[in-house]
Amino acid sequence: MKKITTLLLLTIPSISFADNVDDIRWIAQDYPPFSYVDSQGNNAGTAISQAGEIMKKISSSKSTKDIEVHGFSRFFVGMNNDKNTVFFPLADLPERESNFTFVGPLFMDKAVVIGKVNITINDPKELKSYKIIGRDGYPGVKQLSDLDINRAKSSDSDKESMMNLMNNNVDLVVCNEDSGFYWMNELGMNQQEYKVVYRLKETKMSFAFNKDTDPALLDKVTAALKK
Repeated sequence: MKKITTLLLLTIPSISFADNVDDIRWIAQDYPPFSYVDSQGNNAGTAISQAGEIMKKISSSKSTKDIEVHGFSRFFVGMNNDKNTVFFPLADLPERESNFTFVGPLFMDKAVVIGKVNITINDPKELKSYKIIGRDGYPGVKQLSDLDINRAKSSDSDKESMMNLMNNNVDLVVCNEDSGFYWMNELGMNQQEYKVVYRLKETKMSFAFNKDTDPALLDKVTAALKK
């Protein structure tokens, strides 16, 4: 009987978790201070750290060094066709749910409008009187559009937006609050000259997994994130 049991165990195929946790391709959006490459060439930011902790908890041999960091583009907001690939942090929007399976949130994105301290906005309609710039694809930009407020300019990054504000090419910037003030500091702008003139709705920023990712793998990542 013992020999038969041993033979049965040898013939039963081993069950692996999903495809393999090490097969996950982690791709982060270049979005300081949440995810970026620092001056020493290391991946840094709170979202990067969260991903690193999750890698440990799901027993992956990968670390934050294995995370790819790319600038935000249509690459992120289009269909994720590569199995076992995850984009992050990405805004968890209803219109994106057909393309991604979201796990999160990692954090809540605080969308704001930043301008000079002498500007006061009491009603969002007053924003129409100013030249506004915002990063293409940013949720706050869509919120302004829904309020029938169009931008004078679009930018490829929050850094570019803040540079336009610094050079007086625009009056206001719509961006994440932390990102806006991060770039103010990096660009040497006097933060005492600027303030948040209007606050928009917060948006969930999550992991955006390929739709074909094994549900068991998603459950494990979700559990690790909660911890």
